[in-house]
Amino acid sequence: MVTPVVVGYYHSTFAFLQVYVLIWYLEILKRIQIGGRRNRGRKQIVGNRISTPNLHPYFENTDNEGTFLETSSKDLIDLYAQVGVQVKDFSKLFGCWMTMDIGHSVLRIIFSGYFIASLLGRDDPMLMQIVQNFLTVMVYFYLVVMVAKRGSELGAKSDEIVNDLDALIRREGLNGGGEFKLSGIRVRTKFMVLDLGIVIPIVATITTNLLVLIQFHSGTRGENCDCGNNTLIE
Repeated sequence: MVTPVVVGYYHSTFAFLQVYVLIWYLEILKRIQIGGRRNRGRKQIVGNRISTPNLHPYFENTDNEGTFLETSSKDLIDLYAQVGVQVKDFSKLFGCWMTMDIGHSVLRIIFSGYFIASLLGRDDPMLMQIVQNFLTVMVYFYLVVMVAKRGSELGAKSDEIVNDLDALIRREGLNGGGEFKLSGIRVRTKFMVLDLGIVIPIVATITTNLLVLIQFHSGTRGENCDCGNNTLIE
């Protein structure tokens, strides 16, 4: 029989799929950065004598890195723009699911933390349940931080590449018509930007809700004790 806990663990695999895709984009951005810095360190090449870059090196065992590093600056800029478009499409397609996934993780953390507090308040706390809920808190918090960290790395790496490519554009005079307008890449949903900036509000939300639930639990328990004492006195 599949329990809700097991279903929740299956649901957590979506976070690992997000991280896999973000790491894939990061790998492409790092290759673009290496190629751009190599172009900055050599003399300007007249004419386009280099083949258009493709994504085959990321899927084959024989990765001819030298060929990729010799890509022209214009092709690097075009490839960076393609990555930006793909990240936007990824955000539009899975934005709601990413938000729901983070919301699900936050709710699991809140309720597991509440269960830990209520179990510790018992006269005979069950150690196994406490450990299980503690591990649930740690796992889901790790999932949130893991995804947010990759989003921050993607944004920081894209900002570095924008600076490198802007320097190449100015040096090689590629932006005479103003057609190259580069900007940083961010994973954006309708509700948030996926980066480490969401961790602090999440921690504040978890702490506030836990305090409210614990106070409610303590108040309810106190009322039950008072009712029991009144019954004994009568």
